[in-house]
Amino acid sequence: METATVIAIVGIGVGAISVGITIIVLLLRGSYALGRNTAQVENLGGSVEELRADVKEIRTEIGEARAEARQNNEQLRAEVRQDNEQLRAEVRQDKQELRAEIQELRAEVRQDKQELRAEIQELRAEVRQNSEELRAEVRQNNEQLRSEARQDKQELRAEIQELRAEMNVGFEKLAGAIDALRVEVQQNNQMIAALANHTHDTDGRTAFTVLTMPAPTVRQ
Repeated sequence: METATVIAIVGIGVGAISVGITIIVLLLRGSYALGRNTAQVENLGGSVEELRADVKEIRTEIGEARAEARQNNEQLRAEVRQDNEQLRAEVRQDKQELRAEIQELRAEVRQDKQELRAEIQELRAEVRQNSEELRAEVRQNNEQLRSEARQDKQELRAEIQELRAEMNVGFEKLAGAIDALRVEVQQNNQMIAALANHTHDTDGRTAFTVLTMPAPTVRQ
């Protein structure tokens, strides 16, 4: 039962209790005023009948409300079922559309993979070709560098030989100059020795004795 219905029934019960109390009070007072209160009792009896009729109407309204509530619940259940069916149908349709989109995406991905593989193969071929070209260029450059290095070595060897010849000539000249200096030094030493060993004859003349030194060896 709904709260409004319970409140209505309780109000009616409270009203009935108050009517009963009023009736009891009137009966107590009816000993000295029965005739006067007879009309009031009849009025109260009519009020009770009216209250009973109101209670019946309220019960009838409650039943109708229950029936309407049941009907509304059934309608709501039917609407919910219908909405669920529609949602299920929409979900199925969305699933089918998503599956179709996924298949399309898979096909596109496969195509992209094939294109990428083809591009990768082309790049590998280009890289191989470039590598071979670079290797050929490197080999050619290495050959050129080796030939240049050989030529430079030959030129350096020729220059070294020339320098050695020039150094030998210079050494020979230096040795000749040293030998000449030695001869001069020996001659000077001989003159100094002669001056140191000079004598005087009977006539008072100075006599020099020049020692003969061995001739120095001349380097060839």
